[in-house]
Amino acid sequence: MMVISLDSAAPRAALGLGREAARAIGHLPLLLVLRIDEGTPVELAPDAIAFIVTDGLLVSDRASLAGPGDVVVRDGEGWTACTATRLAIVGEAFAQAAGPWAGAIESLLIRARTRSAQPIPGGSLSERALDLLWRLAQHWGAPRNGEIVVPLPLSEAALARLTATEPPAVGSALGELERAGVAVYRPGVGWSLASTPDPDPGASPHSRTRRDALRARTARELAIARQTVADYAELSRQLNALAPRPFRSRPGVG
Repeated sequence: MMVISLDSAAPRAALGLGREAARAIGHLPLLLVLRIDEGTPVELAPDAIAFIVTDGLLVSDRASLAGPGDVVVRDGEGWTACTATRLAIVGEAFAQAAGPWAGAIESLLIRARTRSAQPIPGGSLSERALDLLWRLAQHWGAPRNGEIVVPLPLSEAALARLTATEPPAVGSALGELERAGVAVYRPGVGWSLASTPDPDPGASPHSRTRRDALRARTARELAIARQTVADYAELSRQLNALAPRPFRSRPGVG
């Protein structure tokens, strides 16, 4: 049985506890790690308050998505793993440790977020699959060699689940995207999406070229912003760890 700290599961969420709570309990191994195979429903222990996705992608029965770094409050919504997934469970051990800091748990849970898994309506299956991949890239993508990489091992079965189709059909659609060079799966890396050059300024705002260029630019900018925030969170965590603890006089002293 593996347990990890909030610092390692979600550094940004750890900072949200407040400086004192983050320094006191952020580094403690209090979160049980739950490993889930692709296609398996999430089953939580009764004392689970929330979970943090450390690796992988989940889809809910309400068509919501949760991926790396997301905090998800337990509210009765059912979740299924779209990839092999690891969750850090916020349970009784963490709640007890956070007890001395009023509002620490609430500060963690207020960071909960999910995203819609619904692709754009209409269009061919290949267009809907590409739209889904670009939206995943905007949430979790990273620039790499002039392309945007979605670092999630999404199989045909997973993408079929997300697009509400059958694996053979989505496999054919993905084949079209790969032959066109706009989305290529690289084992060990993830889905690599072509970063389309900016179109002629006079191009129609509704043209596919312009739309793809805007999606690529948005994904790049969001990836840079995520990295900046992650760097800041790590620096803040290190500074908090190095900062001297505030002096508290003992009873009868001073």
